[in-house]
Amino acid sequence: MVLVHDALELVQRFHESSEMMLDKDTCKDRFISYVFTEYQEEVLQQYDLDMFYEHLNRIQLGRCRIDFDLAVDRWYQRQYELFCEEGTFHDRLFTIVKEVLLKQGATTKEHLINSLTKFFTAPTGFMQRWMNDTKRSVGSYFYYVSKMGIRTYKDIEALVDVWAIENPEAFKEEQQELLAKRKGRGRPQNRELSQLIKHAQEIKPQLTPQEKERIRKIYYYYRKSLDMLGMIEKFRSYLLAKAKEAQDKQFTSPKQPNSIQVV
Repeated sequence: MVLVHDALELVQRFHESSEMMLDKDTCKDRFISYVFTEYQEEVLQQYDLDMFYEHLNRIQLGRCRIDFDLAVDRWYQRQYELFCEEGTFHDRLFTIVKEVLLKQGATTKEHLINSLTKFFTAPTGFMQRWMNDTKRSVGSYFYYVSKMGIRTYKDIEALVDVWAIENPEAFKEEQQELLAKRKGRGRPQNRELSQLIKHAQEIKPQLTPQEKERIRKIYYYYRKSLDMLGMIEKFRSYLLAKAKEAQDKQFTSPKQPNSIQVV
């Protein structure tokens, strides 16, 4: 039995063993139970009870509920930051949304969210396809799904929201017929987003995949509060910040070229 190094690692271990999707409040309640049942039993196989409580104090879980809730909050924040660094949802998730949309004939966003939730969590849905008669565990399945960006039910709602933003007509029968005929990646197209990308290319003609994802995130986060010019300025600020970061690196690594040029 290997002791965890910090509270976040313990939350991660609990989350991987839960074999389900958990919202933050549910995670907080079950995390406490996990620590004082499963984890405690594992620790007591090699150490005594005093050592167990000293260990909890060492990883800053000594004040019980306050520290436990804080650990869960920090873990969810870290997951959000990692997700933002990796970019928006993977194209494979958009393909899955399209598949479920067409299979279920969803007529509303709520209908699609419910159908997608069942597809991700039911043993006969995506889980069965991923396992494919192998010896993979249910826990490893939910860990895999979490790496794709689906960690809680709210992530499924967010995924559907993005789909609806880029394809608002998707719940109409005639549009679903067109989607069924459309080949290629699952990510839909959006005229306003395409226009934003076009304007961004006027600033920097050769956009990297990371920069395109940044434009998409700017669009998702600021489309309701900023106009097209405001979103372009957000992207310009991002490029300038990246350029400054590259210049700072040159002082420590003179041979490293500046990879970003703002035109």
